[in-house]
Amino acid sequence: MNDNFLQSRSISRILIHQGFCPMRGVPAFLKNHTVLLNGQRVLLKETLVYPQDEITIDGTILLRKPDITFLMDKPKGYVCSRVSDRRQTVYSLLPQELQETKDLHTAGRLDADTTGLLIFTTNGNLSNYLTDPKNKIEKEYSVTLKKPLTKSEQEVYISKCNQGLYIPPEKKDGDFTAFPKKLYFTSPNSCRITLTEGRFHEVRRIFQSLGNLVIELRRISMGPYSLEDLNN
Repeated sequence: MNDNFLQSRSISRILIHQGFCPMRGVPAFLKNHTVLLNGQRVLLKETLVYPQDEITIDGTILLRKPDITFLMDKPKGYVCSRVSDRRQTVYSLLPQELQETKDLHTAGRLDADTTGLLIFTTNGNLSNYLTDPKNKIEKEYSVTLKKPLTKSEQEVYISKCNQGLYIPPEKKDGDFTAFPKKLYFTSPNSCRITLTEGRFHEVRRIFQSLGNLVIELRRISMGPYSLEDLNN
């Protein structure tokens, strides 16, 4: 993926992010105001704007706010939605200024019981790239299992995953065949697994299909981002 494209944004997202109008008001704003991109009139809300481009609105150069991207080591018990009736949200862990930042969202989610790497960004292209299944972005997890396994049982797990493992439906997500890219054990009841599909509760469903239960789940990395980055 071109880095320049990942840094681009549609003119509509820029106008919304800068507070000129709400989403529904973008077409009217472009019609009623002179919005120029590198000197050319913009009338289509989908027009892409790159970091080096110049925008003027009614003759005034727009100073754009830079995108924000940062990482969190998510603790257990927090959900990734902005509002929750039952649990605290990860946004409550952020400074007030970031809580109020428009367009800030998580690139993919972790459920309340899963800890580890969470990516926050205001860049929609980046989050779409990281979460779109067709891009096959690798996500590595550290897993603690309820039932310890012998070496031979571990080899059976690895073999079944290499062959493709049938996963029954759960809630709104249908059945599918999981093909973990990598699975290796670090102890009788702990392992590392790397996925590219990103299905609902996929890690837990994989081990449940293998006859075991996940008691601790932690995301270690996602694409180019890793928990190790938090220590640098």
